[in-house]
Amino acid sequence: MEEVARFLLAKDEDELHKVLERNRVRYIIVDKILGDLPMYAKLIGNNSQFFVERWNPQVKKTEYLPAPETFSLISSRLFFADGSLAEAAGIQFQPVEGVRLVYESASPASVGGFPWEIKRLKIFEKVEGARVNVRGVPGAVVNLSQPIETNQGRVFVYNNKKYFDRHGMATFKLLYPRKNTPRSTGALESPQITSNGRKQAIQVRDSDISTGCTLEATLAQ
Repeated sequence: MEEVARFLLAKDEDELHKVLERNRVRYIIVDKILGDLPMYAKLIGNNSQFFVERWNPQVKKTEYLPAPETFSLISSRLFFADGSLAEAAGIQFQPVEGVRLVYESASPASVGGFPWEIKRLKIFEKVEGARVNVRGVPGAVVNLSQPIETNQGRVFVYNNKKYFDRHGMATFKLLYPRKNTPRSTGALESPQITSNGRKQAIQVRDSDISTGCTLEATLAQ
């Protein structure tokens, strides 16, 4: 239970992958998680506050709402935003590299306030992923996007954003193979990188993703 708690409360990917590797975990099942966070936090001595109280005068009772910190957890970023860079209702979800969505339930989760559908149960897989080293203008923003279709036919765009370092280099992980059957989860198109008005599609093979191949691309002027 303590290792489950450490996964659910992890905030950075190094912490996440340490838990997965220590327990030899390949697949992650994420169900509705918010209500159980205080219990898991207490289990490992984490004093973070995941809910805030708010008085609702219309129903004349106290409501407990997720605190901003709750949505910074990797488990929340996977459950609510599929590990993609996303924003909704002022909540910024940072991307998660190294795990990809492979399955989701048909039934939706009982959550509101998001402009996209959220399923009740999701399964993610730990993958090496292909690495693509992109060259561009030092300090500039570079975006990666790729449309993904789940086993339930739901389509979302996997987004990631980075900045070129002082050497003009940024590295992304490509996680999703091509969708090959109606009941699989996979990419509908090649991933695309964009920066300073320039764009390029990355030609990546499924074998590149499974073996952790390194690819090169350039968006330099």
